[in-house]
Amino acid sequence: MGLILEGIVTTLDANRELHLTAMGPVFESADAMAFELRPYEGSRTLANLTRSGQGVLHVTDDVALIARSALGGLEKLPRTVPAERVDGRIVADACRWYEFEVTGHQVDGPRHRLACRTVALGRGRDFWGFNRARHALIEAAILLSRADRIESQTLHDEFARLAVPIDKTAGAEERKLWAWLCEELARRTTTPSGRT
Repeated sequence: MGLILEGIVTTLDANRELHLTAMGPVFESADAMAFELRPYEGSRTLANLTRSGQGVLHVTDDVALIARSALGGLEKLPRTVPAERVDGRIVADACRWYEFEVTGHQVDGPRHRLACRTVALGRGRDFWGFNRARHALIEAAILLSRADRIESQTLHDEFARLAVPIDKTAGAEERKLWAWLCEELARRTTTPSGRT
């Protein structure tokens, strides 16, 4: 298994409506010219990529965009511009992006494995980076995206562990996102016995 990089994938549907989702492509090497996407059966991303075979992968340090798009909590789509080589859209504030074409498709249980080839790449701005709080926010969003497959007690325990780096290193924006993620935790799970 290669390196998984948390990013944002944009695709267009048959009506040219933009779909944006957080996704962790798998890279076999650091050159980013080839990677694999693993969307779930029934997802809009899978439907769009099966239809068009094209999309744009983005690297961003906007943890709110990653977390909210992973959980369906985007209040509005970010500003985008047209891609150059594929029929797609680029998130204007992304640090880097990779326009890609799907070159292979395998079904692997509930997930599909899409081999992708980069056909154009671009850079928007420097990557600001992630401190411990930002890493914790991404991990919390990933956990919540799997809430239907993880026991509630485990999720609450993991959130308690992730609260430590939030308390120590989060700024105002990170604390706001953490509060929203905790609301989502309460909404998506039952409260473990003995906790309020």
